Amino acid sequence: MPRSLSKSKVEDFELKKKNPLGLLDDSNLDSHLKSLKIGDKTSLLQLSDSELKVDGDLSIAGKLTNPELEFDSTYIDFKMNTDGSFGYVRFVPDDLSEVRDPLTMFFGALGGMYTYSDGDIFQYARTNFHWLVHGGGDAVVTASLVAGGKFTLNDGDDTGDKFEIDVGTAGVTTLATTDDDGAGANLTLDPDGDLLFSGCDVKMDTTKKLYLDGGSDTYITEYSDDVVRYVVGGDVVMQISEKGDDGNEINFGQTCVGFTQLEPTYDATTTAVDFRFSNKQFVTFGSGNITNLSMTFPLVSGNFVLLLKQDGTGSRTITNYKVAEFDESTADGSASVKFAGGSNPTLTTDANHVDILSFYWDADNEIAYGVTTLDFQF
Repeated sequence: MPRSLSKSKVEDFELKKKNPLGLLDDSNLDSHLKSLKIGDKTSLLQLSDSELKVDGDLSIAGKLTNPELEFDSTYIDFKMNTDGSFGYVRFVPDDLSEVRDPLTMFFGALGGMYTYSDGDIFQYARTNFHWLVHGGGDAVVTASLVAGGKFTLNDGDDTGDKFEIDVGTAGVTTLATTDDDGAGANLTLDPDGDLLFSGCDVKMDTTKKLYLDGGSDTYITEYSDDVVRYVVGGDVVMQISEKGDDGNEINFGQTCVGFTQLEPTYDATTTAVDFRFSNKQFVTFGSGNITNLSMTFPLVSGNFVLLLKQDGTGSRTITNYKVAEFDESTADGSASVKFAGGSNPTLTTDANHVDILSFYWDADNEIAYGVTTLDFQF
């Protein structure tokens, strides 16, 4: 017979028994989930010998000491009370005193996810990154970043049509487009300003054309090796050729070549004619003679023409035909024009008549050779 308990010990036992823990119906723990009860109340916890289930809110004040979480589901849902605006998920580093910032993801009430950080955002993949954007129907726009430096953006309707940025050794970068069933993969650069090339050469493949009219019939092209053509409106207006031992050539074909005729200002002391700005010039005498006709020639050799017109009185003369080189200093070879016969020409004396003076400028020796054709009448 057990000994009887004293009244104090019984009261003490009952006090400790107020909220006893136990499985519902006092069944044993096995592979089936059973509710955990506290006193006569069924709690939100269910237990088995391998599982714990919480049928209510869960608050964790401490840390999850196991760094690995496994989910036996295709989807993991994070639901927040957003009140019709945004929900937030924050990933906060353990030590905010370091140069790090929490990464926050915003979930819009009407869909969409936004990522925000006060610092940098880094993503890492051991091999490749892939992005997919569903455009409705069967259209899926895909983009991928491949280890090694190639970024590819595919058309949503035809994945064979794509744009690629390929960064290689030493930063060599290629922008390429692909039309897998044609040649329509144009690349359009449409800056809201100028297209600038700085510190570089611009290179094109042989026979390709630089169009100046949007791709119609006006362009510049290397027609063949060392031959450049200027085509305007479908006509070859000029062809420039480098022919090695056979020299260099500019062929104007069925094209006329002209100059803007300039008209220097008459000055009785010095009338200046600057052939650096045009090969063809026209001087009309004022109310007197010209002491110095000062002519400046360019750095290159060539033929130059000057028309001299008498005024309404006539019998005007020129005393000196002076010559300057391209830098406006006196020509080293001869400071004056070398006219045929050794003397300055005698100009037509009739009023309003015109004489033509033709010069060959020898830029190497800095000598201007002149001949005259006189008395064109009106």
